[in-house]
Amino acid sequence: MRAGGKTFQACDAELNDKEFDLFRTLIWKESGINLGPNKKEFLRTRLLPRLRAIGCRTFRQYYRWVLTDPGMVELMHLLDAISTNLTSFFREPGHFSFLAERALPELLGSRQPHQPRDVRAWSAGCSTGEEAYSLAITLSEYARQVPSLRIKVLGTDISSRVLTLARRGVYPKERLGGASEDILSRYFQRGVGRQSGYLRVKSELAGLVTFARHNVLQEVPFRALDLIFCRNVLIYFARQDQHEVVERFCRVLAPKGYLFVGHSESLAGLHARLRYRQPAVYQRI
Repeated sequence: MRAGGKTFQACDAELNDKEFDLFRTLIWKESGINLGPNKKEFLRTRLLPRLRAIGCRTFRQYYRWVLTDPGMVELMHLLDAISTNLTSFFREPGHFSFLAERALPELLGSRQPHQPRDVRAWSAGCSTGEEAYSLAITLSEYARQVPSLRIKVLGTDISSRVLTLARRGVYPKERLGGASEDILSRYFQRGVGRQSGYLRVKSELAGLVTFARHNVLQEVPFRALDLIFCRNVLIYFARQDQHEVVERFCRVLAPKGYLFVGHSESLAGLHARLRYRQPAVYQRI
């Protein structure tokens, strides 16, 4: 297509301030993600591939496309495009050490080893699944001492694309960082040939984890959780939305259950039913 005597492509499209505000409002309404005024070029760069994919010449045309798509498929593509999915196994390892050495003994200490006990954990904003599987591994390692432990881990995200990758459960070995050879051999299959350098989650581990699409600004359809990991998610929300998310977490956490957040996130003043335990770790009173 030509514009002004030269070929026009989506990569030439500019995002003006009014269009940026329209997308910011839509994204906040649908996901709770609060894009700051300095994120215009970030948004333009993330959305240009979608304009090219469906043949839109301008961002205004693409915005209308998103609003009128009857199946909301393009809205899901938009949210996928702007979601930042930086993660790895056992990220912020101090959290997993605290979980194994303090939180689980406190939660399970009054139970006899032979008494069946469910441990229910939620990875909110699980991205491509590394955090959810890290939780399942940490719980499984603890269960080696407490065989009656029954483990259930839920991983949720607003991005359908990353959830597909999470369910697939295949990762480059570098994502496992400093995991021991025992952990690798117990919970992963090593790729061979063209898959050399990749690891696949074993079926026994995959069976402990369920992945589903969910927006943390929506009501939570489960109860009595022992653990919630929601790390580096709240930073994208306005303060009022942060308060509402934490309120929902408190409603679904069991008494003495734990909430883990990112180290750059503070819950000071957000909820009276949470007791500070250590940096980025809170316990339901």
